[in-house]
Amino acid sequence: MKKLSTIRQFAVILLALMMLFAAAGCDDVSDAANSIAAEATEDATVKSVREGHPRSEEYKDITFDEAFGSFFEYPTWRHFTGTRTEAEEDGEAEPAAEEEVEVVEFTGNCMYQNVKVKVLIQFEVKEDGTFEAVYCSLNDVPQNMLVMSSLIQKAFDTAYEKRYGQLPPDNQDDSVDFSWEFDDESTEPDTTELYEVDPEEGEVYDCDLTGCINTQGGTVSGYKTSYVVDGGKRAKVRKSLGNGWHINAVRFCYAKGILWYELYDSDDGDYYGWVDSDYIDFD
Repeated sequence: MKKLSTIRQFAVILLALMMLFAAAGCDDVSDAANSIAAEATEDATVKSVREGHPRSEEYKDITFDEAFGSFFEYPTWRHFTGTRTEAEEDGEAEPAAEEEVEVVEFTGNCMYQNVKVKVLIQFEVKEDGTFEAVYCSLNDVPQNMLVMSSLIQKAFDTAYEKRYGQLPPDNQDDSVDFSWEFDDESTEPDTTELYEVDPEEGEVYDCDLTGCINTQGGTVSGYKTSYVVDGGKRAKVRKSLGNGWHINAVRFCYAKGILWYELYDSDDGDYYGWVDSDYIDFD
């Protein structure tokens, strides 16, 4: 994917500010200059992804901003500096090395299997000016690369169809309403979200999220800590939680191949136990 250069447009402004600040000789003004420079860099980094496009020939005239704006509701973008831990090789005694990475994060809402979900996609912006999508989650549940790639293509297909009245020639046999159901279970989801934690199996992390239960037409149970975190026998706090009940999530844990949240009722404080994140719609 190509990064479009936007740094040049800030050069004149920053140069003028630097000359002004040098003449003033004031610490407060210097701090303001650093703040403005940081904001300009952040805006440029976000803009580089929003105005970039895939290498695919059929999408060369469609930017990520247009594609995601056409497909997702309430699209938002932000930039931050995250960390990535390099994988350790077997037998290594030294801790895994960490490196800083520039990340542009997109969030927006869309329909997934007849349920509205919140989508999060992270792009890593490299020093050579290129960027790539590296992480995706649906309602805070990490997804594999196949789901992420198909989701991005659906967004671009939607934008292409809105612009030209048809799908790209290579995709004429595909339906724009495909269900996103995949059979490749061998592709494990990427659970490394760059701006938060690298969740380890069975580890518990604090959070503060609100939302509601979505039973998806079935029965949703809340499980005990001894089962989810400690690996004990299957034991429940609640056998059946009601659809639409308002909740507050205070902790989360990745265990048994599931992302769990520990929930309380946000109205009366009742304890619901640990619930599979697939059945939670966060605000």
